[in-house]
Formats: sequence, structure tokens, C-alpha cells
Amino acid sequence: ARIGICGLIKRDTLPCEDIGYAFLPAWRGQGYGIEAAQAALQDGRERLGIERVVAIVTPGNERSIGLLAKLGLSRGKLVRLGESEEDCLLLEAADKETCGL
Repeated sequence: ARIGICGLIKRDTLPCEDIGYAFLPAWRGQGYGIEAAQAALQDGRERLGIERVVAIVTPGNERSIGLLAKLGLSRGKLVRLGESEEDCLLLEAADKETCGL
């Protein structure tokens, strides 16, 4: 059965890859998000050589912000990815060089 998605995405509007995930309601809050995100980051580092990753999240989505903090992404700022887009919170690692946004 499918429970959701997780992976690294390279968007034209962001300077480096970002981690994204979404799970069906029945599977949220059970630890699958952190497990899948850690595996995606490890694969990105080991197989693809990706060193810096950011994340975008809806401001106020505390569950996702907490999960991303566990991954080391906690330094945030509001950004808009396109003219017709709403503001989102860009999170990146506080201890790494930024991707330049």
C-alpha cells in the first residue's frame, strides 16, 4: 500500500535541492516522515553527492517544522517562490554554508 511520498527536488526557484514529503492522513504522526527523510538525505549524500539541502514549509506547520529541525534544518526566513505563490518558510542548516537564497 502507498502511504505517501518523500524525496529531493531541484526547483528552478531554489538555489539547491530541497527535501519534500507528504503522507496520507492515516499514516501521519507515526515516524514514517523522519525515517523516509533521513533515508532520502543519506541517499542524496552518498549516491548523488548532494551536500546542502533546504526545505520549504507553510508558515505555522509546526509538525513539519519540528521534523525538519530533527534533520538539522532550522534557520528560516520567509520567501516567495514565484509571483503568484504565497509566502513560505525556507529552512536550512544553521551550521552549513547557505545555498545563496
